[in-house]
Amino acid sequence: KKQHLQSIDGVAALVGDRVVLKSDINQTLAMAVFQQRLNPQEDTEKIERLRSEITNTLVSRKVLLAMAELDSVEVTDKEVDRALDQQVDNMVAQAGGEDAAEKAIGQSLRTFRREYWYEIKDMLITQKYQQQLISKVRVNNKEVRTFFKSNKDKIENFPNLMKVRHILFKIKPGETQINK
Repeated sequence: KKQHLQSIDGVAALVGDRVVLKSDINQTLAMAVFQQRLNPQEDTEKIERLRSEITNTLVSRKVLLAMAELDSVEVTDKEVDRALDQQVDNMVAQAGGEDAAEKAIGQSLRTFRREYWYEIKDMLITQKYQQQLISKVRVNNKEVRTFFKSNKDKIENFPNLMKVRHILFKIKPGETQINK
């Protein structure tokens, strides 16, 4: 009698002392497949590309998280709860109900909330850290022009298009306004 061993979980990547688990990738992938309405039987190439992108994103997030920790960037539990509630509400609305959402993600919403809470927290911390970094960046017109000139061949040419709409309402003042 053959026994089939199934891996429960495993390490997909290590970033310093932070671990990216295969289950983290699979959970995020399942959510992305659901949100993009992909068919696992038909969209295998797209799903594999998505898996690769998600893995890179989660590893990058761990790197940013380590840097954010050095800069003491924090988010409150309330912020995490609010973001998680919004995520769950969006999933339920998109699926057409709680039962359909649970079926689509393959677990109860309660379990999803418990497991995804720390992912949301990490995501919010890295977003906050990125915003802090971006807010320090200053670019002037000369730098933009220099960049454009040195990268002209890499930037697509877009035709100059303009669409203008204008509605004119002639408003005549009423007698009360004229008397004022």
